[in-house]
Amino acid sequence: SLPTGAPGVWSRSPDVSITRRDSPHPGGISPSAPCARTCDRKKEKPLSLATLLHGTNPLLIDVGLLIGRVAIGLCFVVHALGKLGLVGSGSMAGFASWLADLGVPMPAVQARMAMLSELVGGILLVLGLATRPAAAVLIVTMLVAGRVGHRGAGYLITNDPPGAEYTINLAVVCAMFLLMGPGAISLDATLFR
Repeated sequence: SLPTGAPGVWSRSPDVSITRRDSPHPGGISPSAPCARTCDRKKEKPLSLATLLHGTNPLLIDVGLLIGRVAIGLCFVVHALGKLGLVGSGSMAGFASWLADLGVPMPAVQARMAMLSELVGGILLVLGLATRPAAAVLIVTMLVAGRVGHRGAGYLITNDPPGAEYTINLAVVCAMFLLMGPGAISLDATLFR
């Protein structure tokens, strides 16, 4: 691999380097390659307690991203189904009415857009398909939800009324998926190699 600090290369560890798509790489990454992350599997650290506690291993990173995607994606899907009245006591009419009470313009349209972004975005996160665009849409949805739905309530969700803690943390996790991508255990990685 290229030495650390070479143009176009940023090393994450001695075993894994992040390579810009436009930089030459002896490992065969071309500017048209969909994934710029390259791993030299021969140098990969074996799974051990020491690796779990102190090291990095591409497999562990990919499994961690999979677990996070599935957990957060399902969370979004459940919240969308709640807005549809399929889970819990919520309904689309109730959600739209609440948005109207908050002064949100076009509350029925906004309610449907929020529900669709959570439903479609959540499903895409679970599958690891169009992960970065889905994460971007969900970040915006959660920041708007925090700003509009929890206005003046502070950060903590235990406040009365509840603060924006939950929506901010969901946005932060989605920002991680936006920056890191879905990992190797995803449809993005399978379909767009």
